[in-house]
Amino acid sequence: MLSYLLLELAKRFQNYFIEVATSEARVKGKKAPKMDVVLDWNDEKQKILVELYNFFQLPIKSLWDPPIVDEEFIK
Repeated sequence: MLSYLLLELAKRFQNYFIEVATSEARVKGKKAPKMDVVLDWNDEKQKILVELYNFFQLPIKSLWDPPIVDEEFIK
């Protein structure tokens, strides 16, 4: 459940930054979008993806008493 929440949060941040960048690019006469904020998000996004990858590499069969993965969990 935590991995799902983290992924949804990352998607919402990604959509927000895309929306901000496109809306500021459309408005003429204003400042360009702050690239340092976008670059910080890119760094954070990379960290999130690495942590998700590491999480999915963990052996899930150790969560059950007999080391057989439950069919309900897989679905």
